[in-house]
Amino acid sequence: FPAEDDVEKWAKIKESFRLRQGLRNIIGAIDGTHIPIIPPANDQWNAYVNRKCWNSIVFQ
Repeated sequence: FPAEDDVEKWAKIKESFRLRQGLRNIIGAIDGTHIPIIPPANDQWNAYVNRKCWNSIVFQ
């Protein structure tokens, strides 16, 4: 959690996000990764096909 004594640091990070990404009032972001899975054997298998056309779940 951001500490109060880091106000200047957080202001610089917030401004960096705004300039690079056009996002206001942001001081952090998370990322994720796709974990390969064996597709389920039901009609929902296509819900697990990612943008690279293989079956996965997202881990954040």
